Amino acid sequence: MLDGVTAFVTGASQGIGRVIATELAAEGANVALAARGDGIHETAELIDDEDRTLAVETDVTDEESVANAIESTVERFGGLDCLVNNAGIAGPTKPVEDISVEEWNQTMDVNVLGPFLCTKHAAPHLRASEQGSVVNIGSISGKRPLTDRTAYTASKMAAIGLT
Repeated sequence: MLDGVTAFVTGASQGIGRVIATELAAEGANVALAARGDGIHETAELIDDEDRTLAVETDVTDEESVANAIESTVERFGGLDCLVNNAGIAGPTKPVEDISVEEWNQTMDVNVLGPFLCTKHAAPHLRASEQGSVVNIGSISGKRPLTDRTAYTASKMAAIGLT
């Protein structure tokens, strides 16, 4: 059981992030649900425990947004024990010469800068915890590149390096 543990989960509005958040809550953890969209409120409704959930709109590519979300979590639950860096995007699927700088930067910002910023701002709180942990959700593409997925593959290789 995870009673008393507080987790901050990015990308908690859908998919893998939603499942991670609901499973952590089912095991008794307090869960901060972080994402840009309204789906975090739907995830909170699925968990159905207002005392142990915090839906906090967060843009992982914006340092101020991340810092505020982490601080809101610590203020609400009294600390932070686990960070799950799950937010990510697929990026463009096209030959490298057809990828725009904007597409490249967006993929790197969400998939690499996001986990860095979240870890940076969570680290002091995780160090203060007796059980602080960071879980970075990656992809096999970080070790086995996919055709026409250059930005995504590079971002997942970078995430492995960050880990």
